[in-house]
Amino acid sequence: MLAMYVARYDGKAYPFMIRGAAAACTMSLTPAEPVDGRTVAFRVLADGRTAATGITKIAVDGKSLSITYKTNSMGEPSSAVLVYDKQ
Repeated sequence: MLAMYVARYDGKAYPFMIRGAAAACTMSLTPAEPVDGRTVAFRVLADGRTAATGITKIAVDGKSLSITYKTNSMGEPSSAVLVYDKQ
């Protein structure tokens, strides 16, 4: 599965494309204001409803990116963390 998006910090929702997703829905991502120089809060919308919230953070050394979900698609608290290492 491949996910891609391009967004600005203007409070608007931007299309969020997922290739290889099992379910078809219209998804968009709304980035909030940056938390700091390496951290951004976000909200993912699916069919107009909040599907997830969380933060994206780049490591100090720039060699990894982590995405921490604070809520899941049912609006319940989540502790899922995805970590991507630069290759």
